[in-house]
Amino acid sequence: MMLRLLERQSVSVTGTDEDALRKILDAADGLPLAIVISAAWLADMPPQSFLRSWTRSRSAMQELPGVPSPDRFSSVHVSVGLSIQSLEEAQVDLLRVLSLLPAGAAMETLDLIPTDSGPVAVRSAELVRRSLVERDGTGLRMLAPIREFVLVQMPATRKAEITAAVIRAHTDFLREALVQAYAGHGADVWSTVDRALRNVAPLVDQGLETHCPGPAMVDLVVSASLAFRATGRINDGVASLDKVSSVVIDDGSLFGILMEEKGHLQRAAARLDEALESYGLALETWDALGARSRQAVCYLRLGDVLRVLGQYPDAEDAYRLGAEAHELAGCTPLERGDAIECMGDLARMRGAWDVAERLYVRAQELFASVGNGLVGMTNTSHSLGETWLACDQHERAEIEYEDALRISRDIGDAQGEANATLGLAKVSALEGRYVEAG
Repeated sequence: MMLRLLERQSVSVTGTDEDALRKILDAADGLPLAIVISAAWLADMPPQSFLRSWTRSRSAMQELPGVPSPDRFSSVHVSVGLSIQSLEEAQVDLLRVLSLLPAGAAMETLDLIPTDSGPVAVRSAELVRRSLVERDGTGLRMLAPIREFVLVQMPATRKAEITAAVIRAHTDFLREALVQAYAGHGADVWSTVDRALRNVAPLVDQGLETHCPGPAMVDLVVSASLAFRATGRINDGVASLDKVSSVVIDDGSLFGILMEEKGHLQRAAARLDEALESYGLALETWDALGARSRQAVCYLRLGDVLRVLGQYPDAEDAYRLGAEAHELAGCTPLERGDAIECMGDLARMRGAWDVAERLYVRAQELFASVGNGLVGMTNTSHSLGETWLACDQHERAEIEYEDALRISRDIGDAQGEANATLGLAKVSALEGRYVEAG
């Protein structure tokens, strides 16, 4: 394996090198990662010199507390430690950033982290060459043993600074990515969002460990919450929200935001009793703070839960309170459309088809007037399809379902796409087009 790696790097091995190479292989304990990192070093250093440096480093490691004798794992640590010693500080900092991100990170995420050290692509080239970092599609990723070594070796103050910067960058990336997704570019960003989501829980743990400010932590998990919901990873989202809510003031706005987001996730997963509890806690906070716009959102979503539970009068009261709070807060077209759509849903469930149609059309007009209203357009198109289907107007229902399917595909809304596809299948089945329905 070592000879093949050296050959790829155009390193010629002479007879005088063979004994040193055998000793390097023995020192690496047969661990592939230690061998790969050592081979990367041998492109720049004669085997005898590398072996001397490696031996000195391992001896020094054995003198550290808690490392009483050599073991197989220390082979990797010695190899990584030697490589890191030769790097510039900017390159070491990039390693530290990546050590916080077990799923790796896209270049666009890494570029959001403030630095005076030049582009990520330039700083990462040497790290890739030394096998400390691997390219992963359009991003970078570290193997677990290297990550663990870098994390342990990172000075506490520097770790706190870098953790805060990475949390801010991930928050900004998720916010921007979701704006792009729901503006019609979903197919292009969801794979990158998925990688970022896999880093949220580790970042929450590191943020709590380094005492990252509460607002920054809340911003991270709330920014991730919508993406967790859209991708069906409800438990991951709730777990992150719960961890952060355990360390914020229980009667402040941060707590209210976390409970509201938790309610959204639970409602999406049909955990209705839990959602009622979370929205109730959030409303207590917003009522105490007089936060009208937040009250409005909670009342509307509370109404959604009550409507699904069949508690129509209570749902109607919640929708009315939500609409009033929105108006008092000076609502946007998107917010007004949301409130009208909710009343349309209630009318449809009560069988008031004409009222439901009128409300959905009005909500759709409002959603169409703003750039970020495509999710609302998908929902109202699907709801209109359901309304026409209930009225046996299959052709009109099919048109609405087709619109919902087109928009949901544009924004990468898997749930919306599934609902629209199911609606089209129902139309096909009702008209005897069973092959199409299948």
